[in-house]
Amino acid sequence: RLFDGKTLSFQDNAVVLVEGNRIRAIGKSVAIPAAARVIDLSHSTVMSGLIDCHTHMFLHGISYDEAILKKSQQYRAIRASVAARKTLLAGFTSIRDIETEGAGYGDVALRDAINDGIVIGPRMQCATRALSITGGYSPYGYSPDVEIPKGAQIADGVDGVRKAVREQLANGADLIKIYIDHRRRGTPNPDMLTAWPTFSFDEVKAIVEEAAKVDAKVAAHVYTSRAAQMAIQAGIASLEHGIYLDDPTFTMMAEKGVYWVPTLMAYLQFMDDPKVTPERRQLMAGTTQRHQEAFQRALKLPVKIAFGSDLDGNQETAGQ
Repeated sequence: RLFDGKTLSFQDNAVVLVEGNRIRAIGKSVAIPAAARVIDLSHSTVMSGLIDCHTHMFLHGISYDEAILKKSQQYRAIRASVAARKTLLAGFTSIRDIETEGAGYGDVALRDAINDGIVIGPRMQCATRALSITGGYSPYGYSPDVEIPKGAQIADGVDGVRKAVREQLANGADLIKIYIDHRRRGTPNPDMLTAWPTFSFDEVKAIVEEAAKVDAKVAAHVYTSRAAQMAIQAGIASLEHGIYLDDPTFTMMAEKGVYWVPTLMAYLQFMDDPKVTPERRQLMAGTTQRHQEAFQRALKLPVKIAFGSDLDGNQETAGQ
């Protein structure tokens, strides 16, 4: 039985012809070459590989500070290789790993190891370190006398962001991720659902221009419509999350062909987490409702929507 995703019906007694690492033909009328190796899946259901456009293989179900400050990059790389294998076995044959969250260029190493057949995992497009501004990324709340590593690469000014993009591309990035808005800067324990603008229009435009030189695209983490519209005008290719996007923003996205990766699952995970306080759970419930409402509004417009879980390596495997 074959489910190709193009219709809601199944095809019985179908043939899938594979040459090398490419599917060449699918259907009931496909002739099986005489020299072909036949794998009999007549008692199974075959479907197309799934694509997750927003993952984090280098996060593993622990606090952000613990991941960055207490776990070595080597440890995180080992965990990521396990997560990649389980992600593939869960049916995801392609993923965008949309930032290593303080693990440098580990995603590039994992991608290359998969491509070389050293470890098992999906095809990966890597965003490496991501970009944010001074004061615009976690961890927060530490003494200013101590230099604390950040989850993203910090870059300021047009020249600064151009250099950062060049560095990431030179080190193997397939795409560039930016934080076009983020939590309140310089305050301890900020509310993750409240965001303020980060980069200027000129900075985002420079990021897009540098990436475009090698045909790379830019994905923007965003919550608010104000920041989203600025990113769209600067030429980004996709908006990630977008909890509070309004209809004018969706209309602009449709006109510009910008993809939305809403990551609806990301905030639902907190609802069943026993470590989450009742107050926090109530906050997340309201946020989830607003996110779902935005999604329903987007469905009424010709917005391009791509699936993304935003689950980390530990949760990605748990969800299979």
